Amino acid sequence: MTTAAEDRVLVLLRHAQAEDPFSGGPDIARELTEGGVADAEAAGRWLHDLGIGIDEVLCSASVRTQQTAEAIWAGGCSEADVRIDKRLYNASAEAILDVIREADEDANVVMVIAHAPGLPALARAQKLGDKAGRVGFDWGGWQGSMAKVREEVDEVAEVAPTAGPAAHHEIGDLLFAVVNLARKLGVDAESALHDASRRFTRRFEYIEDRLGEAGRRPADSNLEEMDALWNAAKAAGVGVRR
Repeated sequence: MTTAAEDRVLVLLRHAQAEDPFSGGPDIARELTEGGVADAEAAGRWLHDLGIGIDEVLCSASVRTQQTAEAIWAGGCSEADVRIDKRLYNASAEAILDVIREADEDANVVMVIAHAPGLPALARAQKLGDKAGRVGFDWGGWQGSMAKVREEVDEVAEVAPTAGPAAHHEIGDLLFAVVNLARKLGVDAESALHDASRRFTRRFEYIEDRLGEAGRRPADSNLEEMDALWNAAKAAGVGVRR
């Protein structure tokens, strides 16, 4: 059995169907539904039938991911050492890769049980919009998509005072509309958001550094001062790709 990292088999698995996120308890404690348990057991049978044995499992700290692992074993897949890693809870793709790199070097088949945020939802939304657009189910030009964004913003404003499930629904629709506008403008939404997050990080670090030079922290400042520092960072091109 080879132990070379590049020769490993990697099994990426999202947790099975879990309770409604608005059930009232903390997200990390959500359990699998009966259907979710059945689906995970079916995945275990599938792995068993293919003759895939797991050497190590890297599992999120959430209840639903751990229950998914248990159901996979119940389905017939050979049990393996399970390492619970808090970094996998709602982790980005980059964070998941960091955990994978730390897998046991003797593990030939590694399974990761984590969450959907590790998958690029914006990229998927952009592909869905493109697929619908090719058959004519689309708003006309970027102007049509811009109008849809404005419509969705208004709908978010209507439900914002009460928040809850309605806000969840409308925010999702707004994000989907923005992704479609990005598609019309030839912008990769996933990449654009990564760049925006990087700019925000660098500019906030600029604020922290400028305040730190005076022996202060953001908590010691106020919005007006920090906004002025933000504008200074923006004017200096902090965080912008060269």
